[in-house]
Amino acid sequence: MGQTRLPSTDLPPQVIVARPIAMPVAAAPARPLELATISRPTAFLGLGLVIGLLAAMYAISIVLGLGWHIASGGTELSSHAFGPLIAIDKWLNAAAALVTLLLFARYQRLHLREFGIHADQARRQAAWALAALGGVYGALIVSAICTLALVALLPGLQDDLSGRLKLLSLLSSGRFVSTIVLLVPVAIHEEIIFRGLLLLFLHRLGCRWSLAVLLSTLVFASLHVSQGWLAIPQVFMVGLALSLFF
Repeated sequence: MGQTRLPSTDLPPQVIVARPIAMPVAAAPARPLELATISRPTAFLGLGLVIGLLAAMYAISIVLGLGWHIASGGTELSSHAFGPLIAIDKWLNAAAALVTLLLFARYQRLHLREFGIHADQARRQAAWALAALGGVYGALIVSAICTLALVALLPGLQDDLSGRLKLLSLLSSGRFVSTIVLLVPVAIHEEIIFRGLLLLFLHRLGCRWSLAVLLSTLVFASLHVSQGWLAIPQVFMVGLALSLFF
């Protein structure tokens, strides 16, 4: 604590008066999901990073498909090879998404809790995950009813529905372990990209939460158009449920 003499005639010269010193105030902890510590230009760059990551994942799928085509001599992809090949693709996507998140957080000096990841609240997050799973099943039931109604009204969508059912049959091998091996990386990379990064960057750029949820879910659903047009409304409802619980 610093000390100084007061130039006053009311006090004797030997009186020492303490001078107050301002104490540093700890900064308030960052609010989760706000990304308030990064600038909007940085959030815009992060949005470009997400687009680049999606393009890289698409390139990975193409390379794997071409690799299989060359290795198999141009034969059609069998149901036995389809599942493992998709699993490899999704695990590579999950690794790329996780590395991107960690590098961005490290470079911007962000804690993972700002992306909704709370290692010290594992039980609470597990409870929310179970609730989100229930919401997903509810969305799937509603979307299945809507899909059947659309096919009944528009018989031309029957081929699209048949193609989607065939794809789902190829993905589901009937084995629990194989299903988990496939679903885990899908959940990791989709949650990181569309909810953990895209949704938060859109909000940081000025979108209200409702608009950010709508836009990120629309992007999420539109990227599943390769599974057929009927996949878009189904995936949209699932993505909307996940975003709301996120």
